[in-house]
Amino acid sequence: MNTRKQGVRRQRRVRGGAETRINIRTTVVVRAALTARAAVAGLSVPLYLIECGLREPDGWSLHQQRHWVAEWEAAAVKLFRSGSALNQLARQANSGYVVGQRQLEAALDYHQRVLDELRQSLDAVDPHRRGER
Repeated sequence: MNTRKQGVRRQRRVRGGAETRINIRTTVVVRAALTARAAVAGLSVPLYLIECGLREPDGWSLHQQRHWVAEWEAAAVKLFRSGSALNQLARQANSGYVVGQRQLEAALDYHQRVLDELRQSLDAVDPHRRGER
């Protein structure tokens, strides 16, 4: 008799993948809580348990690390694009082209918003930075 849910594929063994297995006995209530927390974290229950178990004291989980790396990479891309736009405006101004006040203000405002976004994400991960400014 097939007890798997319809449409749910079983994970195939991958070469170089997990070599050992751990079985955990728990209550229905604890399993439901673990399932809910894993879903919030966007992980499977086994991966959630591994990440929680291997987390350093007062450290980030792998999920949190991935989140902040993605945030910083997005901010870095925006900062790069903003800097490129300012560089193009400077190049135009240096070549004698009149750069409009509104265009320059819009580019500088966007650049400031990107810097503020980056500063907020850095403050979120390192609260000690706030007092250094």
